[in-house]
Amino acid sequence: MLSVLLVAGSGWGWYLGRVAEAAVNRTDAIPSDGNEDTAGAGEAMNLLLVGNDSRVNLTDQQLTDLNAGEDSGVNTDTMILVHLPANGAKASFVSFPGTAT
Repeated sequence: MLSVLLVAGSGWGWYLGRVAEAAVNRTDAIPSDGNEDTAGAGEAMNLLLVGNDSRVNLTDQQLTDLNAGEDSGVNTDTMILVHLPANGAKASFVSFPGTAT
């Protein structure tokens, strides 16, 4: 009985993971090319990562449960500038605080 419960619980967890994965919108923000090693020196790369916060599709109950306040229709966006050095050193990240308008 315990084995059946463990298998069923694992299957349910896997299913919920697939549902969560399907609900996320993804963009290929970091290209796989452009920072190749050319004659011992790669090229530096700068990327701008942008995300937005929208509560338009939340119900009043969800807004209350999440303590999200009222939806203004325009919420704070997130912007992060990433610099990948040509020498392969650690990347630098700068976060720009967004403002609701």
